[in-house]
Amino acid sequence: MDNVYSHERFVKHMLHFDEYLDYDVAFYVEAAKRQAGPVLELGCGAGRLLIPIAQAGCTITGIEESDLMLTALRNRLAGETEDVSRRVELVQGDILEKMAGLGQFALIFIAFNTIWHLEEKAQQECLRVARQHLAPGGVLIVDVLQPSDLSTFTRTQTCWVHQDSYVQEDGTRVHFDITTQLDPLSQVHTVIYRFDEISGDGTTKSYVVTERLRYLHYSELCLMVAMAGLRVTAAYGSHKMDHLTTGSTFMIICAEVA
Repeated sequence: MDNVYSHERFVKHMLHFDEYLDYDVAFYVEAAKRQAGPVLELGCGAGRLLIPIAQAGCTITGIEESDLMLTALRNRLAGETEDVSRRVELVQGDILEKMAGLGQFALIFIAFNTIWHLEEKAQQECLRVARQHLAPGGVLIVDVLQPSDLSTFTRTQTCWVHQDSYVQEDGTRVHFDITTQLDPLSQVHTVIYRFDEISGDGTTKSYVVTERLRYLHYSELCLMVAMAGLRVTAAYGSHKMDHLTTGSTFMIICAEVA
């Protein structure tokens, strides 16, 4: 799939939104503490979840392909205590390639639609390799939006549009449009981001970034989990651990070795 996280300006804007995403932090911190062992995050980004888990006293390894996101993560870690920093190990590269060389973990998680960034065969392989790295009693968590909802967007047939704006520290106003479309046959979720950066003198710089994501339905994800040698132990519809229903926004699957 397209790697939009190699675009510096795009990553800059995504890091802005990171500051406001905290709805799932407590869920993952508690999961890590409950498992009481090494944690592995696949696609750790700039550490939005990784750092709070390390702050909670857990040892965590993060794999991330984007050097821009890892740079942001390391900058954030630089502001943490030595105790927090030494509980963190960072690995750069493709999650399938890099996961194969690691040890066993009490918790492995793939949060915030990260598995959507993989092609269908790679999604299955990711779960299979993750299963190999689960310690006895270990738990795998896969966390995605439920495609029947996608309530972040305003629906028009199979197309959603989201618009917003914010002001950067230097006074630049950023207006952005996110247009997405779902293809139910290929299960591809195409997202088009358009950013307009408007400076104080009215000068506007615009750019567009497109990414393609392969979304998963519940039955397919459960089948992939079973094919990887795992069994589903819980299915939540929110990070407050509500029961998964057809009206749930999220689809959070917890699995253990079968």
